[in-house]
Amino acid sequence: YLYGISQKKETQHMTLITALFNGFSIAAIEGWLIALVPALTAVAAIVVALVKIISSITSMRNDYSCLKQSVEDKTNLEEAKALADAIYENNKEESDSYCLNSAIARVSGDTEGAIKYADEGLKYCPTDAEILRNKAMAYVAAGDIKNASAVINEALSYNQYGLLYYTAIVIENEQGNKDTVAEMKKLLEDNGIQLSDRLNSYLSGKITAKQLFTEGSGDAE
Repeated sequence: YLYGISQKKETQHMTLITALFNGFSIAAIEGWLIALVPALTAVAAIVVALVKIISSITSMRNDYSCLKQSVEDKTNLEEAKALADAIYENNKEESDSYCLNSAIARVSGDTEGAIKYADEGLKYCPTDAEILRNKAMAYVAAGDIKNASAVINEALSYNQYGLLYYTAIVIENEQGNKDTVAEMKKLLEDNGIQLSDRLNSYLSGKITAKQLFTEGSGDAE
């Protein structure tokens, strides 16, 4: 009895499937497939384009990381400037171009230009801590500690990482806030972050704040 019911259901399923396929002619199916070809081709082209864009951006980011050191060492400013402009052309809302251009201007002695590049980037990335940090370093290099302090405090309200605190320590030290400097140093040490040799050189009086942000590596790291 159970076997008979099973066979009956199987027969009903096969009848339904047969009816379904009989409703479509081979010609109709071929027509649909042909019609789908342009759409599939377009999708494939979009995927290829996206892959190229992603690869380009990834390459730019890798180049940025490499050339950032060149900027700080003043060994390849022209290539770094070309890369910054290429990043900007690819996406003017990408923060790397503004950070790179600001750093180039700062180590070249153009503090006004460094601040201008940072301000331009902040129009698109108003809470980007690294753009703000570059702006703060430019203010320090220009001798404007009051504005540098306001900018670095804003950056710290958006993000907190080692280099931000390095820069904040310099600015607090320039204002004579020894207790704040000690607190920040302890916070870094408690999190396993040691002060850089350059920052220690500054704190020991071997180099000035301006020299820290314009000479050598041009940064506190």
